[in-house]
Amino acid sequence: MAEAGYSSETFTQPEMETIDDVTVAAEMGEAFDDVEMAATGINMLLNDGFEEAFALFHKYKDESALMHSGFSLVFFMQALMSFEEEKLGEALKILQETEKKCSTNDGFVKFFKKRFAKKKK
Repeated sequence: MAEAGYSSETFTQPEMETIDDVTVAAEMGEAFDDVEMAATGINMLLNDGFEEAFALFHKYKDESALMHSGFSLVFFMQALMSFEEEKLGEALKILQETEKKCSTNDGFVKFFKKRFAKKKK
């Protein structure tokens, strides 16, 4: 029986998108996929791209609770690494904003009315 082994050729790291790639896709009218965009941001973060992840999450933080959560995560991690009281206080406020944004107190119907309401120009 052959031993199951893994080589570096078995797993390849996917090509990382840049914030410009994500922004161009969003500006071209493609549907806003917050899950895909958040996954891209987390991938950037895990590959030592704090600035890129911060820029991505900051730009789209008001689009969905998921993007706001990513923004608060990156901001909190940077504040934690800095050990500065002021940044930690600001990170706490942002985490509280995220908690409010993720709150289910609005109810199911209100959520969908807000989500799918036509924007007035």
